Amino acid sequence: ASEGVCLGHWFLKHVERCKTILHLVDGVDDNFVDNYKTIRNELEKYSTSLAEKIEVVALNKIDSIPEEMIAERVEILESECGSKVYPISGVTGAGIEILLRKLLSNIKKYEKENSIPEENIEKELEISLENDNNPVPEANSGN
Repeated sequence: ASEGVCLGHWFLKHVERCKTILHLVDGVDDNFVDNYKTIRNELEKYSTSLAEKIEVVALNKIDSIPEEMIAERVEILESECGSKVYPISGVTGAGIEILLRKLLSNIKKYEKENSIPEENIEKELEISLENDNNPVPEANSGN
């Protein structure tokens, strides 16, 4: 992705405009730490400023993992990323509200640090979407 290949490069260009990064880690995958490191490496290779953005890490699919394994994986991932990891389930909704509150807090912190009035945020988003000259590329359907 950092080398300008396929959808990954388009995605990284999009992420540059984000105020915070939500890094979802598949908690079911046994390679969850390596997967996290791979994405972090891509961010760092693409852009120093992108790698330095505020990141929130969430361990997803906790509905499919035994409770004791959730705690273990959260601890391992926290050790790797150096920050709190939010265990969530997109299926059951477990942990989602806490995660959303953290993301909102990060966005407000960014806005305050960059002197962006709250009323301008919606307008900024609308303008950003209207001026997006990089529509989502279609994925190869394999046909």
